[in-house]
Amino acid sequence: MLLQRQVLPLYSPIGDIDWWLRGQLTRLFISNKFKADEGETLFFTSSKYCQKNKNFLLFGMGSIVNLDTGKGEYLLESLKNQLNSLNTRIFLLVVSKELFHNLPIIKQQLKGFSFDVCV
Repeated sequence: MLLQRQVLPLYSPIGDIDWWLRGQLTRLFISNKFKADEGETLFFTSSKYCQKNKNFLLFGMGSIVNLDTGKGEYLLESLKNQLNSLNTRIFLLVVSKELFHNLPIIKQQLKGFSFDVCV
């Protein structure tokens, strides 16, 4: 999930996933275990609520809205490195509404991966 700094309550599509995880994302934000700062990552497993898809990588985008800047490209490169280090080639990418317009840039940067997008 590509996440910007969040204001609670979480809204779709992140809010939908939080609902599916029974508020687990909200609890991460409230407890300050994840703040979504630029380049911050959190990998967690949620086998308690999910049967098939239980591994999640949260990737913080801070307050960046446009990924076609140097800092945005650097963050996407960091995301690519994280995915490579987890040996992940196929995944579902969840993008917040604020980052939705960056999909062409994201697809270009992650062109070596196979992924669907949830918006």
